[in-house]
Amino acid sequence: MQREGWIGVRPYRRAKEIHVAPTLTVFPAPDVEGARLAQEIVGLGTTVGYDCRIETEYSLRTGMRAQLCDAVAVYDLTTDGTIVGAYRALSALYTFFDHVLLVSRTPLPLNLLPARAGGAPPYPYPAKQLPDGSPVRFPQFSLSGAPSDEWIGDGNHSLLTWLQHQLRDLIANPTAPRLPREPSFDPLWPYSDDVRGIVADLGSPVAWRRESEDSVFLSYRGARYEAALQLASRAESEGIAGAGRKHIRVVSPSEFAMERELMSAGRRWMVISYLRMLIFNAPEFWIYQTEDYLGSWWTLAELVLAGVAVSKGEEGLLQPPRLRVYDPSADQVHADDGMLVRMGKRVRTRVEYLSGLARPGVSSPTLDPLGRQKRPTRLPLKVGGRRDWEAFWNLLLIDRRTIGESSPPYASTVKAFLDGLGEMVPFDERYIAAASASDGIAWARDGTRLRVAKFVPRMLFTVPSSVHPEREILRLLPTFYALP
Repeated sequence: MQREGWIGVRPYRRAKEIHVAPTLTVFPAPDVEGARLAQEIVGLGTTVGYDCRIETEYSLRTGMRAQLCDAVAVYDLTTDGTIVGAYRALSALYTFFDHVLLVSRTPLPLNLLPARAGGAPPYPYPAKQLPDGSPVRFPQFSLSGAPSDEWIGDGNHSLLTWLQHQLRDLIANPTAPRLPREPSFDPLWPYSDDVRGIVADLGSPVAWRRESEDSVFLSYRGARYEAALQLASRAESEGIAGAGRKHIRVVSPSEFAMERELMSAGRRWMVISYLRMLIFNAPEFWIYQTEDYLGSWWTLAELVLAGVAVSKGEEGLLQPPRLRVYDPSADQVHADDGMLVRMGKRVRTRVEYLSGLARPGVSSPTLDPLGRQKRPTRLPLKVGGRRDWEAFWNLLLIDRRTIGESSPPYASTVKAFLDGLGEMVPFDERYIAAASASDGIAWARDGTRLRVAKFVPRMLFTVPSSVHPEREILRLLPTFYALP
């Protein structure tokens, strides 16, 4: 029994005692390998101390039952983009619960927001090379306490090792109260006082929780990835002059977006929303100072987001990260020397509004998780000269600086950041698809010539709906890469 716990990032208290059973429900992927993995998860969970069950009825009802009544819910979301399986049981509440564990033998959809990351291989696994022949550089993982830069799929090694750590932690430290299971079979249970009470108490998604005080978000150019990893390793083991020992979050060059990837405005703003979350959660924001730092729209975006956080912090709305600069030539960290992007409330609100248009966690196109809001009918800024949602999601953009056009570095201003999208070269997705299937040559309306290649597709997820069962749950997203 327990009277308090956590939902998202807010404490949860109820006067009524709620019994917590150490139960675990597994939603397997609907194939032979999925059935085999489900048995392995049951064996692992039983060893740790859970009473395990396998659920093959994929519905919002069974998903809500597992999320609200069990100590742990495990979803095997392995898919090739055409098999939906456990995604149909993934209630929109999943982002708020620390005990909902998402695992997969394939990369997860771009807009999923697990409370606990690490249960699936990173995009573009299992590819080892980008279309231009350069190696794929995956983010580092920490499995069994030993750092590794490779996802080990054989025998589901990485997946099960990660899951074992989570299950041991959750059985020792239950994170939220559980509702009794028996009433969940009543047709009106989703509208009961208990369920409505939990929904009413939802705070922010767990992934938005502030990191420990020794955590740092590192903003750097992708070409410096190896140097950034070395910096992170030394910061954790030895410490850096002017900063001491830190845990540095290094976003890998392919984790959210590849620099030479043709991406729509919608996908770019979705990545911006992810970066916003990471930057706002980190107590410190470090700039890896190089001459080409402002030669990328992405690093400018990170700098602007740090400025948004500082602006909000000045009004007492949040605790902003401390901005610092890492000088690789001196191998030391010093205070920000004027790189902070200053902005007023009106400009800040515009950036915040735009970053919310494609917020990860629930649906694409974006939908409010509980149906309380409607998206705007007209875009607040032009994309390729258009203001419609079709352009927002399907008109592909590439930064002119990325493809070698002689353009000066971006100015460190919000205006340069917002104008940057309009200055990118737009291509119709269908035209790029046709070009990649033929000679690989694409021409923009302004005469820009581009060599393109098709790459491993990404996916987008839309939360299932009992009211609209015909809604598309998974959407394969063709991915195109600009060749040098």
